Amino acid sequence: PGVFGVDETAQGVADVAFGGDAPEGTYVAIVRSRYNDDEMETIRPIRDWEAVAQILEATFDPTLTYTLTVDVGRLPYCECEDGSINYTADWHGYIVQLAVGGTNVDGSSYAGRVEGGTVIAQVAGGSEIAANTFSTVTLEYTPDPANDALAGLPLQIRLGALECNEYNHAMTGWAAFDNVVLTPEPMTIVLLGLGGLSLIR
Repeated sequence: PGVFGVDETAQGVADVAFGGDAPEGTYVAIVRSRYNDDEMETIRPIRDWEAVAQILEATFDPTLTYTLTVDVGRLPYCECEDGSINYTADWHGYIVQLAVGGTNVDGSSYAGRVEGGTVIAQVAGGSEIAANTFSTVTLEYTPDPANDALAGLPLQIRLGALECNEYNHAMTGWAAFDNVVLTPEPMTIVLLGLGGLSLIR
């Protein structure tokens, strides 16, 4: 919020990053990891990072191999006088997860949230991405008999910005995401766009 410049510029334009250009289409998602606002400083927060998540219409087939590619962006160092007053270039890395299951929940403090799900694959990093650039990150899942019981549950994708470390929740970080593509082999291609979900058979 704020970084997109919804009130001042076209919706989806990152007004302080990447020259306003997204790798694919018009929209990007920018995630800020932070400690829980409602928790007292003496209580350890219940999360080490925050994410945007989407539960797909496609369901998990434990016999398939899944490849998830995501363009991950690191925000630039700048004065950012025209951007959000909350903006910083703090960067502690990203995390991308492929999960199975979960529930869409309405009525939260924000527009809604996703609860639950079992993570079947993840990749995290950050040092390889230069400021004010995007880099394509690839996550691969190969069939694992331990996940056979999850067959038929919806697939879930999570894109998160990491905090400094698990003990310092005040050190927040930002990350941008675009062009998210999940490819199950050998059959269906699922495209997760930030403007919606389409299924190609």
